[in-house]
Order: sequence, then structure tokens, then C-alpha cells
Amino acid sequence: MKLTGDQLKVTQLTEKHVRLLLRHRLDFFREFNIPYEKSWPSNAISIALPLYYDQLLKKEQSNLFGPCMIQLLLTNQIIGEFNLKQIDHCIEIGYHIFPRHRNNGYATEALKLVCKYIDQIKEIDLIRAYCYKNNKISLHILKKIGFQIKIIEDVITLERGKEA
Repeated sequence: MKLTGDQLKVTQLTEKHVRLLLRHRLDFFREFNIPYEKSWPSNAISIALPLYYDQLLKKEQSNLFGPCMIQLLLTNQIIGEFNLKQIDHCIEIGYHIFPRHRNNGYATEALKLVCKYIDQIKEIDLIRAYCYKNNKISLHILKKIGFQIKIIEDVITLERGKEA
């Protein structure tokens, strides 16, 4: 999956991406001509990479599962990440934009791109996202693009049905 918007692109990590990241991070950045980003991949994605790589090799993963990088179109710089997980007819999404790149509309654009892509998949009925109750900005962005609050605890669950 490679999605392109006005300012950025969202790319699902391939077998080659993951192999290079696991072997030597700097090789990854050199091979794909991406400016080095010390904050990427995050701990959450780094921990999952060996399992994801194993599933890629065994062809066990769904096309809608796994880590993605969010990059600026003009510079190829990684500014954040997505993680997608398919559970039955639902896609769970998690995302993170690095603090120095926030307040530029990147999260909104990336979420719109990913949701539009998922909306085209007939087997998927629901997109689910989680955010902390005190994360007002993420909550605002998710609600703005059509997510609705379903559960309020310390972590808020938001869901979005398919767009017609």
C-alpha cells in the first residue's frame, strides 16, 4: 500500500524495508534515500518488526496489517507512522506524528488517505481508533473526519463506518 496526498505519502513497510531495518537502520535510510530520522521507527513498531517480517516471509499477513511510514512528498522525510491491524471486518489504526511536525495538517491528511483506502475494501465494515482522553487534538482530528466516540474510559475508542 502506497498512498499519496497533497503534502505527504503513507507507505506500508515491505519485506525489503523491514529486512533493512532489522539488519541495520542506516542501510534502510541510505537504500531508500530517506533523511535519517532518529525517532523512527518508534519502540512500538520496532518491537513488532520481527513478527511482521516473519509474517511477510510466510505470506501470512493481510494486506491491511502492519506498520506504515508517513513521509513528506517534497523531502521524503519521515514525519510519523501508522500501524494497521485487521480483526475480522474491522481495521484498527494507530498513528503518531512527530512533535516537531504537528499543527501542519499532516495527521488529518494521513488519516483521510488511509480511511479513503480502507473504504474501498468491501470486506471491511468498520475502522477503529483509540486515543487517550486528554489527547484533545487527536480526538478533534478523528471526529472531524467522521469517527464517533463509542467508549470513554482513560483511552477513548472511536469508530467510523464506511463512507458511501
